[in-house]
Amino acid sequence: MNERNNTLKRWHTHLIGVIVLFVRDTVHDYEIAKEMGTDCVLVACGHQPKEKLEMCGVQVLNRVKDVLTLLN
Repeated sequence: MNERNNTLKRWHTHLIGVIVLFVRDTVHDYEIAKEMGTDCVLVACGHQPKEKLEMCGVQVLNRVKDVLTLLN
């Protein structure tokens, strides 16, 4: 097993029973969240345009502070 898979396995072990929302700004970040088995929200204020992020099929927000609306 490579180092990346070992890291993901350690994360998964520690996250059992915990609610995690991965908030990031790239398609690669979405892929990591998917491998970790966590929920993901992407924010279109970083490296990639909103249109590209929307192709992941998860919620895409315009600003980081918009995440707070999801937590209420």
